[in-house]
Amino acid sequence: HENDKPFTCLICNQSFGQRGNLNKHVKTVHENDKPFTCLICNQSFGQRGNLNKHVKTVHENDKPFTCLICNQSFGQKGDLNKHVKTVHENEKPFTCLICNQSFGQKGSLNIHVSTVHGNDKPFTCLICSKSFGLRGSLNIHFKTVHENDKPFTCMICNQSFGQKGSLKKHVRTVHENDKPFSCLIWNISFGHKSSLKTHVRTVHENDKPFSCLICNQSFGQKGSLNIHV
Repeated sequence: HENDKPFTCLICNQSFGQRGNLNKHVKTVHENDKPFTCLICNQSFGQRGNLNKHVKTVHENDKPFTCLICNQSFGQKGDLNKHVKTVHENEKPFTCLICNQSFGQKGSLNIHVSTVHGNDKPFTCLICSKSFGLRGSLNIHFKTVHENDKPFTCMICNQSFGQKGSLKKHVRTVHENDKPFSCLIWNISFGHKSSLKTHVRTVHENDKPFSCLICNQSFGQKGSLNIHV
């Protein structure tokens, strides 16, 4: 209940029920004060309790709360409840005013705005220099791309993925041909909204910022340039 959260962050407008939680939020999120570091993956946290939860759920795979609909497991009951509300009940009341993408939590919306539209991506891969808005996204990138850790395999075509969610998207869009995002100019559809946006930007708006240093051919995505080279 928003009325039960009278303490609001002046930076991102997220609200809290106690002033102490607001202070912790400002220190850890906006001031990046995270003194507790995981000895396994070097991810840092603002509170020791969050570090302990991280170790249990991520590295010890202690996830006792299972979704009865899709069997995905979670380390905390609150995360399971959020998953059910946003994924299965599609309850996403927080909408981005720039691109209309909706989110189940205000914090997720704030992260989306800062990383996608504000281009706030402070976490950079030391191998390929790709940047990310969240350390967790960088960790996933490193494991799946550079360490080739892809434990989730498609039963139909044997393609492997680093995350269970990516496998589900693959099955839905490739094998079930579920492509709900349609281009208004051409008669072509996409399985992901991001793919539609990339198509419009590169094809119809001719936005191709990545140029080959050898032949000057331009590309809309860095990956396409890398394949070309």
